[in-house]
Amino acid sequence: MTARRPWWLVPATVYLAMLVIFLAWSPANRSEFPLDDAWIHRVYARSVAFGHGFAYNAGAQEAGCTSPLWAVLSAPAQWLEQLFGIGGVVWAVKLLGAALGALAIAAVYCLARRLTSSIWPAVVAASLFACEPALMFSALSGMEVTLVICLWLWLLAAIVMQRWRLAAALLGLLPVARPEALLLALACLVLLAIQRRITRRSILYIALPTLLWVAFCALATGHPLPNTYYVKASGAFSIDALATTFGALVQHGWMRTIVYPIIGGAALIAYCVRYREARAPLALLAGGSLAFVLAVVSTRSYLPLGYYWTRWTEPGVLGVAAACALGIALALHAMSSAERRIRAGAIAALALVIVASVPRLVGSIIERAARLGSDGRVIARLNVAPGRWIAAHTPANSIIGANDAGAIRYFGGRATIDLVGLNTQEIAFHRIAREDLEQRIDWIAIYPVLVRSYPGFAQFAVEQRFSIPREEYTICDCNGPTEMVIGRRVTPPRP
Repeated sequence: MTARRPWWLVPATVYLAMLVIFLAWSPANRSEFPLDDAWIHRVYARSVAFGHGFAYNAGAQEAGCTSPLWAVLSAPAQWLEQLFGIGGVVWAVKLLGAALGALAIAAVYCLARRLTSSIWPAVVAASLFACEPALMFSALSGMEVTLVICLWLWLLAAIVMQRWRLAAALLGLLPVARPEALLLALACLVLLAIQRRITRRSILYIALPTLLWVAFCALATGHPLPNTYYVKASGAFSIDALATTFGALVQHGWMRTIVYPIIGGAALIAYCVRYREARAPLALLAGGSLAFVLAVVSTRSYLPLGYYWTRWTEPGVLGVAAACALGIALALHAMSSAERRIRAGAIAALALVIVASVPRLVGSIIERAARLGSDGRVIARLNVAPGRWIAAHTPANSIIGANDAGAIRYFGGRATIDLVGLNTQEIAFHRIAREDLEQRIDWIAIYPVLVRSYPGFAQFAVEQRFSIPREEYTICDCNGPTEMVIGRRVTPPRP
């Protein structure tokens, strides 16, 4: 391959084809988000866009946003609502996620290009990574996953290119894209300190975004981390996390054929042994991404049964997938200087691994594209539709109690109490008695099973029900809730 030809168009075309497949699969892939949490991000992004800070309810700052950078970066999409309606906001957020996914692929291309000084390994690595259906699902999910993986891969590329100012900026942004990414930032910080590429002053600049977010959380709630980490963290390491980590890594894409990650990982190690200059960035990519997944699954209740859980580990999973793609491409490049017989055998073996993995990859693409639409339809019927009903049928000064607090708040437009506590600090930190909480709420929008936890809700009159057939519920591969009820208080609140 010659440098004059635009070979980067090969992975770009592969990624564009994946984007077309996912968007064309069903209308829900284009118009819905597959997770209610995406609408929580929209609540905070809307507040930021119109100058109200990180407010979940009007006039009160809340530390319920686990990715403040995603809320800020995607906030301009909210301005489109006045021109094109909510559909314009959804399209803008999905295209932003797709653009970040494309930048992540470009980072893989850049890494391979810099490490080998050759174009074709970069084309191979980027093209393999562009096929990952988990990357495309996350890009169109409305979540921050592609932002995190984009920052992570470009941070490593900046280190390889010795662009230290760019590396410092990306280091600072990682933890405010996803707090668990602090682990990745610290690993890179140690490397840069060892290489003496960092000063005490630059450490302050790097830490500034995180320190500002910690200060905001502390001022808003009295705790240094977002509410979710106090509500969901299990706080204890379990040896079962090792098995769960492996399951998370091989759930989608090329990795479903077990031999692919084995060969990709082995090839990466062999390349690092031979080429010393590649060891640090590649070890960071593979080891840091693997540690990210392990840290997530071992510190919270994690069930790899649907995107609700796997979105937490997806940045690390995609990092490992990128490492395997690089391993195969770099191994092919290393073999180009070997004897003809060895070279032919190695190339044939690696080609066989890729070909053998194609059927499972295709199956994974179909599954992810279909699941993006089916999950989106569930959220539309169980979360978005109740939110719209609340906007149309409840007084403007009503207080809503909800267990899924994204679409209910975004579409309902009413002050909302998140009964789980992710967006309501009084619940997250046990500052209000259950009886007092029940007395504060005028309407409820909850799964019926939650009435067991709040006996006072049994006195609310059911005004509307929203349900979905069990066979159409795909949010998780489990016996999840298929009905949302909206109830009205029929007894006056206690004085």
